[in-house]
Amino acid sequence: MESLRINKTIIEALKPCEDRWRNYLRYHADFDGTILEFLHLDRITEEDKVWVSVRVLPREPVEIFAIDLALRMTMHPCGVEWNIHYKVDDFLASAYAKDSAGSTHIWAIQAAVSFAYGYSPGNAEKKAQVASLIWIIKNL
Repeated sequence: MESLRINKTIIEALKPCEDRWRNYLRYHADFDGTILEFLHLDRITEEDKVWVSVRVLPREPVEIFAIDLALRMTMHPCGVEWNIHYKVDDFLASAYAKDSAGSTHIWAIQAAVSFAYGYSPGNAEKKAQVASLIWIIKNL
């Protein structure tokens, strides 16, 4: 998984929004590296790093990332107000239900993005999310 390649062709196939695509081409059009190298690039927002990662990584790390974010949200001051703990339970139930195995990866992507950006995290939290992805990639 650490050797997963990221380059212009891969990102273009994900159909990023115009701003995201333009920024990538402006600063990294010639980049062709691993997912870990991509996650360390400057001039790409943490949001964009997460957006790409949850779309190119295999199912298992995306699910772990979504669970990590959901659990982190339970510690957020608004977590109880937003009923995040119910979302964690729903995620776990869906992720491991026999009849949803085929759709789990799509659900995990939606959950990861939803948990990552369902509130306005500060820069420290955004950096922590990318650090979490890096740790998951290195340790699976």
